[in-house]
Amino acid sequence: VFIVNVDLCFLYLGLGYVALEALNPTWLFQGLENMKYIAFVSIISRCVLFLCILSFVGAVDGLFWVFVFYNMSSLMGLVLTYIIIYKKKMVIGVRPQIGSVLRIYREGFSAFSSQFAPTLYSSSVIFFLGIYDTSANVGRFSSAIKVVNIFNSIGFIMANVFFPFLSKKIEYHKVFMRVMLAMSLLFMLINYFGADTFVLLVFGSFDSGVAGVIKSLTPMILFIYVRLTFGQNKMMLDGRAARYQAIILSVCSVSFLLSWYLVKEFG
Repeated sequence: VFIVNVDLCFLYLGLGYVALEALNPTWLFQGLENMKYIAFVSIISRCVLFLCILSFVGAVDGLFWVFVFYNMSSLMGLVLTYIIIYKKKMVIGVRPQIGSVLRIYREGFSAFSSQFAPTLYSSSVIFFLGIYDTSANVGRFSSAIKVVNIFNSIGFIMANVFFPFLSKKIEYHKVFMRVMLAMSLLFMLINYFGADTFVLLVFGSFDSGVAGVIKSLTPMILFIYVRLTFGQNKMMLDGRAARYQAIILSVCSVSFLLSWYLVKEFG
């Protein structure tokens, strides 16, 4: 496979984004139960990214600038995170033993697999579309899923913010459940009835195909919010983390094979 210069540029920008995301120590704030810093950094960086994409996505070399803005927002989040860590004096530098590092990898493998499996499954859908369908449909689906993920990302932020309170008093889960379900219903309405407006804002012209895909993905918002409400955090607090990991791995494995078959047969 020969890669032309422009594709190589996109590859380097994509690898840079992955590296910046990997270096962002959000796990530190989770461990110290300072979720407000995660919410602050995420909201600032995502808002900057969204505004930049709205301003430049329709311009010449728009795809290149999308990659650049993703790297820029991730770098901004990384810088803000390290500034907070430095100002609050949250860590002290030490040299870890190799054995300790390997032990942590072994102990955290199950948690890693339960987080990695949904990501692999969701990414594989676009991969299968690229193999068996046209590039136009790949673009429509990718654009639509980005819009829906805006609403889903708010749910992930809320789950991270509420988790310290739930870990101290599980009774708060009823309040958390009502908030999450109400938000999911509100976002479903906004997503469905605002799909045409989102397409006009992002593309500058109406595309019925993208708007239709955005509307068809509306139930996904409810499913994600239900998983965030009753999934990993809740089952971990109930002492059923192993069961949750088994459910996630089995469901994602079946969904992976099912999506491959459906995309191959029906597009």
